[in-house]
Amino acid sequence: MNVDEIGISYSIGKNGRYKKVGFDVMEAAYNELMKNGILKRTWFVEKYPKQSKSSPCNFTTLGGLLQHFELAIYNKGVYIKK
Repeated sequence: MNVDEIGISYSIGKNGRYKKVGFDVMEAAYNELMKNGILKRTWFVEKYPKQSKSSPCNFTTLGGLLQHFELAIYNKGVYIKK
């Protein structure tokens, strides 16, 4: 994992391919959770269609970060505000 001024880069698996989640996307996910109390994959697909196709696991990464900071809990494919 690497953090720079644009966002967080990470690698999953043994292939060594890195994915990146920008701080702008993280901020938008945080704002969505705070405003509506829930973060759904449909929001990610509608708001970031290119990223949702090229890096669909970024939604899970966003949710995982929200869980790590104890802002959300995961339930049946959505992240719910704590």
